Amino acid sequence: MPANYHKHPDPAMDSSNLDEDSDLEDIIEKPEVVWTITYPKKPISNSSQRIRKLWNDAQKHESNFHGKGQAKEALNLRYIVEPSASGPWLGMQNYSKCTIESVDYRKNDFVYVRPPGLELDGDDDERKFYVAQILEIRANDPCQVFALVAWMYWPDQLVNAHVGAEKPMSLRRWYHGKHELIASNHLDIEDVTSLAGLAPVAQWLEEYDDKVQEGLYWRQTFNALDGNLSALRKHCICKKYYNPDVILVACPNKECGIWMHEECIVNDALSKAYEALPADPETKKKKKKSVKRLSVNKLSEDLSYKDAGYRKRLTGKVVDGGNQIRIIDLVSKKISTEKLCCLKCNTALG
Repeated sequence: MPANYHKHPDPAMDSSNLDEDSDLEDIIEKPEVVWTITYPKKPISNSSQRIRKLWNDAQKHESNFHGKGQAKEALNLRYIVEPSASGPWLGMQNYSKCTIESVDYRKNDFVYVRPPGLELDGDDDERKFYVAQILEIRANDPCQVFALVAWMYWPDQLVNAHVGAEKPMSLRRWYHGKHELIASNHLDIEDVTSLAGLAPVAQWLEEYDDKVQEGLYWRQTFNALDGNLSALRKHCICKKYYNPDVILVACPNKECGIWMHEECIVNDALSKAYEALPADPETKKKKKKSVKRLSVNKLSEDLSYKDAGYRKRLTGKVVDGGNQIRIIDLVSKKISTEKLCCLKCNTALG
């Protein structure tokens, strides 16, 4: 994520309408302001008076975000804004909005933030920008206007993140979608001249199975203090997460209704076809000893099934609107078509 002391580009600014319905105009260039945010540790029984004072004097951040099964206050924290030569943060006037290049920015708006040094080349890829939620807007005058923001991480920006007790990992997970963000409690103060437009961000509650995601979305949170990622809803008999960019299939049996990864359905069909292949006694005996269907708790972490026994012999393609699979034997070149069935109740999908 961007540091809170970097130098921003200086785009033309029409006006800076700073709430209480007052308009601040006539922007005059002034020296860059430096802000630093620190997070004091919560005191324990034997903490020193200094630590207790830091905690008591710090500002409270009550996060707008909480993930699945997460307490509402899970991302709450306390923070201290170190003042620069321009005066302390809390000494600046608090405003409800500012207007930059005819765009109004308000508290709780999601915004694009221009990274330092970004050169636009006609490519409108939104992932070139940072994304954040505005928490406060403060100013001393029209040329010193700042926003306190909470960062929305692109999955590629994660560092040492983990769900529960899993091993910390950095960057994107296999289940993160192309337009997915992760909400966080990582705070910074940004010069409002770095704001590059409103961002269409919505929370996705996975419990609503039929809701189609449009624009940017978040469903997971990241605690910047301890690296913890909130859990997600688990699907299918494999009990793994869901990448919204790939297909999730619902069982047509209303009494079952399970949602399944298409990869898991294909793996099941190819595994059964592989087990049914004819073989001479010696080969069959060897195959029974060395090749096993992958059990649920040994599935590939990313649903690729790269270790499946059929990989060198069979390949398949889903056809008929997802109801059947065309299986190709890579050795004999024979092609067969099989019905796809629910992995839980064995109901045909079509």
